[in-house]
Amino acid sequence: PTRLPVQRLVRRHRTALAAAVVLPVAVASGALMSSMRQMDGSDGPSVSSPAPEDPDEMPLPLTSYPGVEADPAWSPDGRQVAFVWNGKTGKDFDIYVLTLGESEPRRLTTAEGADLQPAWSPDGRWIAYQRGPDPAGFWSVHLVSSAGGEDRELLRRAAPVGDVEWSRDGRSLIVQMVRTSRRVADLWKVPLDGGIPRRVTRAPDDIVGDMRPALSPDGRMLAFCRKTAWRTAEVFLLEVTPDLEPVGEPRQATHLGFVDRPVWMPDGSRLLFE
Repeated sequence: PTRLPVQRLVRRHRTALAAAVVLPVAVASGALMSSMRQMDGSDGPSVSSPAPEDPDEMPLPLTSYPGVEADPAWSPDGRQVAFVWNGKTGKDFDIYVLTLGESEPRRLTTAEGADLQPAWSPDGRWIAYQRGPDPAGFWSVHLVSSAGGEDRELLRRAAPVGDVEWSRDGRSLIVQMVRTSRRVADLWKVPLDGGIPRRVTRAPDDIVGDMRPALSPDGRMLAFCRKTAWRTAEVFLLEVTPDLEPVGEPRQATHLGFVDRPVWMPDGSRLLFE
């Protein structure tokens, strides 16, 4: 099997958007890089303490708005960041985009209900996100232009949907969807052309489920978190075809108790996670 170095993202706090956005960049540059070991399914990485707090390497805040800012996502060109904010009134969570160097974000969504988990298309033209529950009690997945405009509903269902990831050709999404019967989450391929969704992973019936999909830059490996209980989750890796068909079974890549939000390095050689 392919051996993949995995690195743990060490964070001092979880409250600021600056930490969630900037620390992956800091880790990539080596500022807070933990020591790592090759993963072979039987051992986990050793995690070192953070590096000395050099003022030149500390995270800088991108936002300081009133309310709650969350779910940051960098644009493919690194010039913009999409995020969720409940605004100055604190009423609804909507999707905003901030261009680096500017002080005011651009609001993309305005509908009732919480708009969460923005994800950029590979070409940077579109942002996919999940909404729900809406006033009628349904969850849905939407697309909106990163420049603004009307959104497009791709999927609507009575059971919850969660994290969203793009295929590398930009023709499909990988969406976390909870089964209506057992309330277990699996990952599904959702074509943008209206095709029938197809299951990519099937979690065991007695756990919380599969979530946090992260497709490798070459589109051949899907990383995700398999959550077995409250605050108990590990990163799994699943080889997939260019059409997101699974090849074999997922294999466990970490043994740390609880990990979250895996993110690939641009060259696909490492994973960062919380």
